[in-house]
Amino acid sequence: MTDHRRNTSYRCSKFANGRACEYSNFMSVPKLELLTKKALENLVNNDCLTTYEYFVPKERKVNELEGLQSALKRIHTKLERHKEAYANGIDTIQEYKENKERCTKEESEIIKQIELFSDNSVSDEKIEALQQAVNQLIDLLYDDKYPIEYKSTAIKLVIDKIIFNKYTGEFNVYYFL
Repeated sequence: MTDHRRNTSYRCSKFANGRACEYSNFMSVPKLELLTKKALENLVNNDCLTTYEYFVPKERKVNELEGLQSALKRIHTKLERHKEAYANGIDTIQEYKENKERCTKEESEIIKQIELFSDNSVSDEKIEALQQAVNQLIDLLYDDKYPIEYKSTAIKLVIDKIIFNKYTGEFNVYYFL
């Protein structure tokens, strides 16, 4: 069986699209996979997550924040409907109480997510979430039952970009948090 990945390579997307990059900086898929796995393992094994800089891309941040705010509005609408159902005699006081508790719990979870999302500092919770995601990604990358396309999608959820300079040998991985 021929390994088609051996003859496949990645190259700088900016160079490929004629933007702001002088050199192609291509790399074979097996070499990229090996360096990426090593970078992920180093990140987790050396427990150096606090020394990295993280960011959430602005587009992703805006979209997710808008989604959370929409969910919060829906919860407020539900609360109003439950209040009206009780006021109009449709729901009993016990039903209203249960519905209100459920909505209030959902509301507090969404507010907590909005606060975490709005906080640009690196918290222990964020580092722990990244560490869990990286551990899962490492397991996935070493599992041969998943196709390369699936692995690529999983990588894109944890890694924003990889910059390789073949002339200096520099290999930098930028993670989402």
